Amino acid sequence: MQLILNSVGILTTHAVSVRLMLNSALNTTEWLRVDNPSLSQLIYHQGGDTVTGGASVFNFEASGSTGTANRTANLTTLDLGEIATLGNSILGGNNTFPDGPDVLTITARINEDVANVSGTNPFIVSARVSWSESQA
Repeated sequence: MQLILNSVGILTTHAVSVRLMLNSALNTTEWLRVDNPSLSQLIYHQGGDTVTGGASVFNFEASGSTGTANRTANLTTLDLGEIATLGNSILGGNNTFPDGPDVLTITARINEDVANVSGTNPFIVSARVSWSESQA
């Protein structure tokens, strides 16, 4: 199986640095199936989840809005068509490559003074990635 990345979107209230990490170690492995006919799986990460190691395959900055209360989220969308093709390993297995399929993780790190984050000005970020899937 091969996945060809199409685009990534980040919706955020504050300015962030975004990295797409390939084959990192994750502290959570609560995989969920993607709707049929896809063979892919995904993890919905929560605050406090950790991502260590791996290879950074794409980095960019996403801007949030400004203000000290009730910020609205801004959307940043970028094309990934030329970045990488993900796939399964020849060895197979339940781990990450080379003993299992490639794992792509989207990370976001706030670029602002964290004093700008409060109960009335929460830091909210979510991501979306789209792909084409080839099943041989």
